[in-house]
Amino acid sequence: VLTNTPRPTENALSPSGMRAITGGVSSAAPATCCLAIVRAPTLLTFCAAALLAPRVAAGGCNIEPIGESPLAGHIRDVDVIGDLAYVASGFGGLSIVDVSLPFAPVVVGAVDSPGFSQDLEVVDGIAYIAESNFGGPGGLRIVDVSNPALPTELAQVGPSLSRIDVDNGLAYATDPRSGFRIFDLSVAGNPVELSAIDLPGFENDVYIDGDRAYVGIDWPDQFSAVFVVDISDPANPFLRRSIHTDVRLPFDIEVHDGLAYVAANGRHQRGLIISDITDPANAEELSFLTQPSARDVRVVDERVYFAFGFGTGFGPGSGGLRIIDKSDLTRPVEIGRAPTEDGEASALAVVAKPDGHWLYLGVSGTNAGLRIFRVSECPTVLDSDVIPASASN
Repeated sequence: VLTNTPRPTENALSPSGMRAITGGVSSAAPATCCLAIVRAPTLLTFCAAALLAPRVAAGGCNIEPIGESPLAGHIRDVDVIGDLAYVASGFGGLSIVDVSLPFAPVVVGAVDSPGFSQDLEVVDGIAYIAESNFGGPGGLRIVDVSNPALPTELAQVGPSLSRIDVDNGLAYATDPRSGFRIFDLSVAGNPVELSAIDLPGFENDVYIDGDRAYVGIDWPDQFSAVFVVDISDPANPFLRRSIHTDVRLPFDIEVHDGLAYVAANGRHQRGLIISDITDPANAEELSFLTQPSARDVRVVDERVYFAFGFGTGFGPGSGGLRIIDKSDLTRPVEIGRAPTEDGEASALAVVAKPDGHWLYLGVSGTNAGLRIFRVSECPTVLDSDVIPASASN
C-alpha cells in the first residue's frame, strides 16, 4: 500500500539529500510517502521524508583539537567513564586510555583479542565486549577493568556477536547471522544465555530503551530495517514491529524521546536518518542527512554528533565529524564539522562538561587512534544565520 500525503514545510526540495537554508526558501509542500511491505510473518512500515537539501549555519561551533593517542587496530567503539576511555579496536582487542590529561592521553592497560572486538560497554568496573569470529572464536567477552593497568578476563561465551547494550544486569547482543540474544550477567564470571530469537538478515546495532530493544537489520541488495523487540520479559522476547529504513548497514542506533537516530552506510547516500517512532506501527521519517558511510551517532542536549568513514566533502581518504542542531529535526541545521584526515572516523563518545562537550573520536586507517576534541560556543540557530547549502561547500 503506497500513500501520498502532504506534509507542511517551509523548505524547498532538493535532490542533493539535505535541506537548503534561507535565501531560496519555498512554500511548496512536499509529500511524505508511506510504504507498507509484507514479508511474512512481519509487516514492515515506513514513512519517508522527501529529499531534503542541507542546512548549514553561517557561524559554526568552535571545535578544538586537544590531544590524541595512537592505537593499533580498527577502532570500533569508545566508552568513556570518568578519566578513562575504553576502546574496542578490532584485532587490537581492548585498550584503556587515561584521558585525565586530555592534551596527553596515554594507554595504561590493554588486553589482546582472540576474535575481533566490535563493541563494548563498561559497567561497575566490568567491560562487556561483543566480539565477532573474524580469525577467532568470537562471543561475549567479559573483562575485569577495576584495575586499569591489569585488566583480567573473566569469561567468554556464546557465538559471534556484533553489538551489545548492557542494562540492569542483562546484556542484549546481536548475532550477525542468527538474531538477538539476551545474557544474564548476575554472576560476572559466568554469563548465561537467557533467551534468543532468530531475525532475518544480518544484525548490526542494538539500543535498549525501557522495555524495547531496537535492532538494526540489513538485507543485502534488498532493504534494511529497525526491528522493535519487546523485552518486558527478558526470558521471552518477541518481535513487535519492523520499521523499514531504506538504507544499507545501519551501523548505529540511538533512541531519545520517541525519536530514532540511525547512522548507516547509506543507500542513496542516506547516512543519518531521523524518525519519529513514538508509535512504531506508524513510524515517520522526519529528515535525513546525505553522508556516505556514517558510523556512529550520539545525541547530547540539543545536538546530534555523528562520525563517518571515507566519504565525500573532506577530500580522498578522509572521514570526519559533523554536528547537527536538533531544535527542529524536520529542518536539521549543520552547526559544525571537522575532518579526521587520513583516517575513518569509526567510533564516537561524547561527554558533557561545564566547559563544553568533549568528544572522544576513534579513528581507523593510516593514523589510527583516539582523538580528543572540545566543542564549545555553538550558535543559536535562527533563520537569518542559515546560508544556502551551495554556499557552504
